[in-house]
Amino acid sequence: MRIHVFRGGRLAKVGHNHVLGVERLAGQVFLPAGGIVGAGVELGFRLDEVGIDKPEWRAGLGPDFASVPTASDVAGTRTNMLRAVDGERFPTISMRSTTVAGAFPVLAVKLAVQWHGQVREIDVPVRVVRPAGDAPLRAQGALVLRQSEFGITPFSVLNGLLAIQDELTVEVDVAARAAAACD
Repeated sequence: MRIHVFRGGRLAKVGHNHVLGVERLAGQVFLPAGGIVGAGVELGFRLDEVGIDKPEWRAGLGPDFASVPTASDVAGTRTNMLRAVDGERFPTISMRSTTVAGAFPVLAVKLAVQWHGQVREIDVPVRVVRPAGDAPLRAQGALVLRQSEFGITPFSVLNGLLAIQDELTVEVDVAARAAAACD
């Protein structure tokens, strides 16, 4: 999972856009053998385990991500992020499907996203490749999270002259292996 955080405010040019990454999501995917009836997903991650601005994540995203934040920049970003989202009190983000519609390989998943003590439902188009044999299931999708919809005031300093935008874009590319067959 990659979360893109965009700089804002009148002094945006002195800040960085950020790429946050979640390498391993905890949870499970339900994929009945007969189709999408009963299909679903439950995933989550800890905010203090989120990676920040790895060069390989920024590579290829264009000039607005071309800067290379220093180790000090990354540490500051982590501190500011956890403070802004009250990561001590709300240490996780979790997602659970409430409905799955469509037909393979294109599904419409309604996700109940829990973040900062709030739950919001978001529609997410997902492309799913059903596994053949022992191959993993692969699901890819994208969504927009608005911090304000979860009761979070986006980070800013200097009375908003340097800030991050409310909207975060999230790209998800999940591979899941079967733990047990379901009927």
